[in-house]
Amino acid sequence: MPERSPLQVIQADAAGNDIFGRRMLFAVLFAATMAGFLALAALALAPGGFGIIDITLLALFAATLPWMVAGFWNAVPIYLPCPSDQKSAVHSTSCL
Repeated sequence: MPERSPLQVIQADAAGNDIFGRRMLFAVLFAATMAGFLALAALALAPGGFGIIDITLLALFAATLPWMVAGFWNAVPIYLPCPSDQKSAVHSTSCL
């Protein structure tokens, strides 16, 4: 196995921390969005009380919601402004 220089090790550690931070941010945003949407859906179904149909609709909504939330939070970083020092010819539209 090839040896790594100290600079490569530091860069690898920094990249690992950066990825961990992004994943944690994504997980928190994902969970908060899921909880918010499920609460709003339950509130919208609540005025007449919860019946079997309301519970079924909420369960089906909860089953399909993760794909919509993941798609949304994966698309949002494309529209965020990027500091000029992080832009490159390959990834000019997204910093995250």
